[in-house]
Amino acid sequence: MGISALKTKIISEYEFKYGSSDNAVNLRKIYGNDGYKKYVAKQNSIMVKEGLTNSIAQTKEAYTAAKKSDYYTALAQLKKTSNIWNDYKSTYHTNLNSLREQNGGLSLSGTQKQSALTSSGDGAVVAYNNFNKAQSEVDYRLSLYNDATHSGMNFLS
Repeated sequence: MGISALKTKIISEYEFKYGSSDNAVNLRKIYGNDGYKKYVAKQNSIMVKEGLTNSIAQTKEAYTAAKKSDYYTALAQLKKTSNIWNDYKSTYHTNLNSLREQNGGLSLSGTQKQSALTSSGDGAVVAYNNFNKAQSEVDYRLSLYNDATHSGMNFLS
């Protein structure tokens, strides 16, 4: 039995987050306290590579294709949220510049930045938050794809 085969037993999310075993503590060090999704994705990619039974996909090709599809879906969502955020962005930047002038060119506080955002129009806060979440989702989906391929993504080839 290879070393990686020993690592393929996926622990529960509760054990990952709150467990005091050496394994749980080490996994939190590697993936971070909120890294359970990345940990599971990595374990699933190991299982596929080793040819072990995997509840997500039976073959590496199917698993990789699913991760690539998820990435493209996240990119499409990012494009949608970006278009919506762009409707508010120029007003937000105008508000920020106005506050900077009032502030004598000094850095703005978080409260001032929040004020600039909330005064950018109805829906600006939601659009901003959705755009940032979509960006994070794209990064997350790309990391899952990279874990699945172990090589990084190159769509130009």
